[in-house]
Parts: sequence; C-alpha cells; structure tokens
Amino acid sequence: MFPVTITYLIWVPLEIFFYAVVAYFSKKNNSVKNKKILAIMIGLNLIPLWAFVAPDSASLAFDMLLYDTLMTLTLTSALVLLGAAVKFKRHNWLGVIVVIIGFILMKL
Repeated sequence: MFPVTITYLIWVPLEIFFYAVVAYFSKKNNSVKNKKILAIMIGLNLIPLWAFVAPDSASLAFDMLLYDTLMTLTLTSALVLLGAAVKFKRHNWLGVIVVIIGFILMKL
C-alpha cells in the first residue's frame, strides 16, 4: 500500500512513542481540564495508527495481538510512571489484568 513497507522496526517503536504521548496528554487532560489539551486528545484519538500497520502485515492476527498488547502495556506503564496510577482503584487494576489475560488466551 505504501512505497515503503512498514516493518516491526518502524511501527513498534512508533506505537510505543505514540501511546506514551497519548498517556501523557490523558493524564494532563484529567488534571488540568483545559480545552486545548482536550482538543489535542481528540486529535490524537483520530489518528488511525493501526490502519497504517495492517496493510503491510504478513500475519494479521499476530500483529493485531502485538499491537493491542503493546498499546495496553504502554498506556498503563506510562500512567504508572507519570504518577496517575496512584488514583487507580482495585477494579481498574483488575481490568488491566483481565485484558492482559485475554490477550494471552487469544494467543493460545
């Protein structure tokens, strides 16, 4: 689809960076309540990163699981590093654990 094939060396670091930025602005949006930050969050969520990865995928099922796993781990890790996870309640952590277990089960 694109003139350059999007390989793991390109999209994995890009995805980690992208979702770290999303986590940063998400934390900032929840603490500052600024319309500019909200507009940035909406703009980031309108970027279809997976739509650029999928056309060049050799194994769509594996790449989808890798993409979703990296997204979940990156967002959660970034929120933990930014200190926003202090506000996580038991059911929030349970949700993260259930999602990760679901990814593992889908891989089997």
